[in-house]
Amino acid sequence: MSGNLQRVIEQASTQVRFAGLSGSGGTLSADDRGKFMASPPNMASSPNSSSVQTMDGATDAEGHFRLGVIHHFGEGLDQGSTEAARRFKRAAVQGHTKAQVLLGYMYENGYGVARSLKNAKRWYKKAASTGDSAAQNLLGVTYAKAKRTDQNYKAAAKWFRLAADQDDADAQSNLARLYYNGWGVPQDIGMAMSWYERAANLGLSSAMFLVGGLLFLGKGVRQDYVEAGKWIRSSANEGNSDAQLFLGLQYSEGAGVKLDFAEAAKWFRMAAKQNNAEAQFRFGRMLFDGDGMEPDEAEAAKWYRLAADNRHAEAQNNLGLMYAEGLGVAKDGSESLRLIQLAAKQGHMRWHSFDWDGCSFLAAVSLRIKPRVRSGLSCRHDRIMHTRNTISVSCMMKGVESSRTKSKHLSGTDLPLRTVLLRHRPA
Repeated sequence: MSGNLQRVIEQASTQVRFAGLSGSGGTLSADDRGKFMASPPNMASSPNSSSVQTMDGATDAEGHFRLGVIHHFGEGLDQGSTEAARRFKRAAVQGHTKAQVLLGYMYENGYGVARSLKNAKRWYKKAASTGDSAAQNLLGVTYAKAKRTDQNYKAAAKWFRLAADQDDADAQSNLARLYYNGWGVPQDIGMAMSWYERAANLGLSSAMFLVGGLLFLGKGVRQDYVEAGKWIRSSANEGNSDAQLFLGLQYSEGAGVKLDFAEAAKWFRMAAKQNNAEAQFRFGRMLFDGDGMEPDEAEAAKWYRLAADNRHAEAQNNLGLMYAEGLGVAKDGSESLRLIQLAAKQGHMRWHSFDWDGCSFLAAVSLRIKPRVRSGLSCRHDRIMHTRNTISVSCMMKGVESSRTKSKHLSGTDLPLRTVLLRHRPA
């Protein structure tokens, strides 16, 4: 089994990525709006109609709530989180449950109000106490994602279960993640699978992927590659970026499917466009290497940049190499150094210093750079080269007819090394 495939599944199962509103990190999505607001009665189809103008003078809780949603989406009225939060609050204090949920959401994310997890939790609790499943799930999320001192997985499990029992798919998936990892509940992979299946059958794409992933790994269930493939492909077709990344890896490695770089590139690109850093890196590398397509260094640099901005260490490293040689980007030693240092800080590099005749060299050794990224880089007065486990640095100073070379043997690895010279500087 490919280690890359297993890693994608394990990360999706263990990373703290609790689903709340799909608009978390941005404004409410259209799907979220549907959860909270059906077509308003007595409203014409266009929000610009006189019915909206009548609502603007609303005094009842429902009117304020609907205006808050409309302001949040900017439909017919000026979009503004401040006005949306004000409307939600006026409805919330009158006991409007959905307004309380969305006001908590505004406080949690700092939209239109000062960010306050305390106030978010207070409003979520008010709504959750009425039995609202969305509020119960979001309250569970705040307990699960809180800073370590305030984190309370047992409380999270309590609220997730209340919502899950009402067929809230997000809550079911969240509860499954707790069981999978043994957070706040006894670890039980079988129970996790059961809750993931319930969420998947309700159409939650992330749960579909994890049902397929557990079937693929044979964790808690009998291993079944055929059934796993059905769930993973369904998830990918629903837009889940982890599932799309998984399919890209399968086709790029020929793992359980026929090797097909074009198909791999299709799935990597789909996931990359959803800001999946690993997919951005993989798609960029395919573009650079010309796997199943014409090599395009400039386009590869674009996708490497996106992945690097998402703190992907290998992308930072490879983009740094491209800046060092001017491949697809303008040659820039400072940017090359900055990116490779960022990768090194994440443990991607091994660092080695060399000093000869007043010249100080800082070299970085990477274990995982594609061979297409050349490892011998020439600068004005210096060069670094490598053999399997040996780095040789040559210093060719101005006015020095012969070069001086030293080598350093590296132990502790049997992998081929790829190296890059970061810079030379006067001692």
